[in-house]
Amino acid sequence: MRADRARSTLSGVLRPRLDAVYEAIERRAPGARVIVLGYPRMFAGTGCGATPGVTSIERSKANRLADRLDRLTASRAKAFGFTYKSAIVRFTGHAICSPDAWLNGLDLGRVSESYHPNRKGQRAGYARLVRAVVG
Repeated sequence: MRADRARSTLSGVLRPRLDAVYEAIERRAPGARVIVLGYPRMFAGTGCGATPGVTSIERSKANRLADRLDRLTASRAKAFGFTYKSAIVRFTGHAICSPDAWLNGLDLGRVSESYHPNRKGQRAGYARLVRAVVG
């Protein structure tokens, strides 16, 4: 399963890449105030037309992957003195297939938008996380 493969690469692949990006930010913008935003859990408990072929086991694994990604990203941001804001709590109740979804499911007409925040997710989710830090 893809979530299993992704989970196995978090520490070995993602951690050094995050460190490299954060080091580059420090070099290019010393003293910058950096806010790192996390990923939400993508799936509600049930599937819908926006999640074709994604089983309940895969949805659960993807959500657990989001939790591990959240912890890893938070720890790396903190190690560099950056502010980290998790999106998990903010997006709870707004996953794909929820009545008030802030995340797009699979959209074959706009594949690049699939599994990304929609406008409401950007406005009510991520923008509010940033405003909580910058005021």
